[in-house]
Formats: sequence, C-alpha cells, structure tokens
Amino acid sequence: MEKWASLFYGLPRVRRPLTYRPVRKDCRKGDLCCIVGRMMKPTVPHPDTLVRLSGIVERITFHNPDNGWTVLKVSPFNEPHRLVAVVIHQARVFAGSSMEFYGTWSHHPQHGEQFRAERAIEKKPADSAALEKYLGSGLIKNVGPKTARRIVAFFKDRTLQVFEGNIDELLQVPGIAEKKLIDIKNSWQEHRAIRDVMIFLQGWGVSTLYAVKIFKAYGKDAIARVSENPYQLARDIYGIGFFSADRIALAMGFEKDGIPRLEAGIKHVLAAWRPPASRGIVICWNRRSLPVAATCLRRGRPSRSRTSWPPCLPPTR
Repeated sequence: MEKWASLFYGLPRVRRPLTYRPVRKDCRKGDLCCIVGRMMKPTVPHPDTLVRLSGIVERITFHNPDNGWTVLKVSPFNEPHRLVAVVIHQARVFAGSSMEFYGTWSHHPQHGEQFRAERAIEKKPADSAALEKYLGSGLIKNVGPKTARRIVAFFKDRTLQVFEGNIDELLQVPGIAEKKLIDIKNSWQEHRAIRDVMIFLQGWGVSTLYAVKIFKAYGKDAIARVSENPYQLARDIYGIGFFSADRIALAMGFEKDGIPRLEAGIKHVLAAWRPPASRGIVICWNRRSLPVAATCLRRGRPSRSRTSWPPCLPPTR
C-alpha cells in the first residue's frame, strides 16, 4: 500500500531505518538503553588521519557570520603559485593570515578539489608583505592598506610585538592620533579574544564548527565558562551531547566520579527516555534508568537493594 501510494502521489519513497546500538546484550528494541544508543555521536575523523595544510589566506570567497561557514583561497607555502579552496568554520578570518589547517581532501562535483578543515591554527605572518595585507584587510578598525603599510614600514620586524605589548607606540606613526589609537586597541583586543577562544577550544579537541557555536553563545567568557563546567555545553550548544562534553571534561582532568559528571550523565539518560503518551504520567525514575546511567558513566551496575535507589517524585496528574 505504501509503495502504490508513493507512486500515486508522485512522491519519492524515502525510508529512514531506525538503527540503534544496544548498550547491553539483553537490551530490546525500544528499551531505554536502545534510546540512549541512538543518541550516540556519529564518528568523526581521527586526529591521526588529518592532513596538514599550511599557507597564506589570499582572499575570502564566502563567509557566513551566523554559523562561521567560510570558503577561503589559500596559497600553500610549498606551492606559492597555487590556490587551494579551504572550507572551514571560523568566527573571523582575514586575508593575509598565515594559517595551519588540519583536515581531509575532498572533491566537490561543481567546485572541484577542496580541503575540508577540522582544525585551524593562526600563525605569525610569514613576511612583511603578508603582515601588511593582514593588518589592512579589515582586521582593525580605521586601519586600511595605506595605514598598515606605514605601520609596518615604521616598526618593521617589531610590528607584532608592538601590538601584543605596548600598543601605545603606534602614536609615533604619522597619521595615528589618540582617537584612532582607541579604535585600534578595541579592535585588536576583540580579535585577540576570538583567537584565544578558538585556540583554547581546539586544544581540547573541539572542532572549528562547534568552537564557533560556543563562541557565539558565550562570547569572551567562553574560556572561563568551559573551564568551570564543560558539561554545560550539552545543555547550551546544539549538536554537542553528553558524550562529546564528557570527552572534553575528562581531557581537562575532571574526575569520573565527580558531581558534575554524575549529574550530567543522569540528566542525559532522563532526557533521552520518554514514556509513551498513553500512560498519562511522567516517570522520573525507574529500575531501567539507573543501570543505563551507570553504563553511560562506566561505573558498573549499581546495587539492586531498594535503599540504593534515589527517591522518586510522585506521578504528575
């Protein structure tokens, strides 16, 4: 019947088989452990299989400020006369940046060969020409190509040291007054905050896609909030679940039997299971929930004694 109905209405017959991975051998389809198994994060490329690509960003073909999806044209250091299309999620990228990308090569049917980057590290500009392009690309407010050229010509190799150290020395450059210096300071501090957040998150294995989402949600406080409790990422960032947040937290040194981990694991199991609507009640705990939570947290199966079970709230009417 379904087949003929699809042909009659002219709609494609699309089926999405329900695949699940049981947590226990005795798990049946529809049980809580199967529901949790379906929510496991899909596999991602292993860091050891990523290819490195280093070069200078020549131009930005496209950038979506909402999700950070960006297409760059990069000139590799080992092939300076070649332009490579790099697809990445970045909060802000500027022409002239010296970048180190880690990802995989792919072939787009329309645009040809592309490099899909999972991680990116900003490096010091390779030479004075790249530095001029970097500073005059819109990175800093009120600093265009001419002003950038004067700054690099005045400080030469000390240009980045001046920006990172005593930025007030820019007043020595002709054409830069107090008002313009304030704009330069604010723009550079904002850029440095974004760069530090991206480096911090990628250092703990967060891809550029989710690093942009985290920065959009937390802003400059991202480092402090993630360091305080990485498990809040599962609650605040769409696409990051308990298992991804748990991997970040354990890499940071959070204890396996710590309160933040236990609390996040139990909340994850309770949120993953929904009772049938026909029952008319909401069950906050039962004999299936705690073993599955213990399995997710890898703490073994808890005792079956009645005293070890947390108290259950009365059913809602």
